[in-house]
This record gives sequence, structure tokens and C-alpha cells, in this order.
Amino acid sequence: MNPKTWLPILLTLLLIGCCPDEAPTQQNPIHHIVLCWLKEPGNAKHRAQIIETAHSFKEIPGVLNVSVGEVIPSERKIVDDSFDVGITLTFAGVEEMNTYLEHPLQAALILAELQLDAASLAAALLHDVPENCDIRITEIETRFGLEIAKLVDGNTKLGKLSKKASAEIATSG
Repeated sequence: MNPKTWLPILLTLLLIGCCPDEAPTQQNPIHHIVLCWLKEPGNAKHRAQIIETAHSFKEIPGVLNVSVGEVIPSERKIVDDSFDVGITLTFAGVEEMNTYLEHPLQAALILAELQLDAASLAAALLHDVPENCDIRITEIETRFGLEIAKLVDGNTKLGKLSKKASAEIATSG
């Protein structure tokens, strides 16, 4: 048999075998890596606090796994071992990672790391309340004061604007 006859048939059969019958139903997990540099490098107490706090991220919806630990010193030039703690978070997909990034606990921890005041931390913890719990800003003001209510309201408005912009980008692309 002539190779010009059977070679295209063979290649076609091989290529058909490589095509999936249906689209994958599950996306690949996403790994989010956070490297932490302490203000006082090598401070064992601060390192332990970060590690303990990072383990609490397992409680946030959408987080499949949290791995956290200290850096292993390396003599290799290609390895950056200047950080104090590394955290790897695993999510089922982008939506779950976004849920984590917007979660009140995560927001409050970030603001605490930035050493913001109590009003900012309270607003971070309350930032999803108006949308998710059907509670008005006026009720937050009554319970927590005007400053916190304004911060929550501003955060809610920015969140809506960000979601709108993301949706517009997704539909235009």
C-alpha cells in the first residue's frame, strides 16, 4: 500500500483519538502564593502569628487547602530566600479565589497588617453585610457609628463599581 494513501488516514485516526468527546466539567485548581517579609526579619513570635493566622484561612469558603511554613535557606543564586513565611492557598477555581479575596476575614487581616485603625477593621468585617444580609447602611450607623457606616457604604459602592467594570471587560473581550 502506498504511504500517500494510508498516512493521512492514520494521522486522522490518531488526531480524532486526541480530541475529547465533551468539554471538561471541572477547571484546574488555582494556587495562590503569598510571601511574607516581616518588619523585623527573623522575629519568631511574629512568624508564629502569621503561620497561626494563615491556618485560619481554611475556614473561608472556597479555600480547599492551606500550606504555610518558614523559608528554607538556600545557597543557590536562583532561589529568593529573603522572605520569612510562605503561604500557599488552593482554590477550585477563579470564582472561589475571588470569594476568598473578598471575604471579610481576609480583608480585616490585610488591614490589620497595614496597622489601620479600629474603624477600618470593623468596616472590613462588615463590608459584605449590606449586600449579603439585606441590612441598610442606616442600621450599621445606628449600631456602629457614622464613621464605620461611611466606610462600609464606600466599600460597597466600590465593590459594585469593580464588579461592573469586570463584567464589562469580560463581555467586551
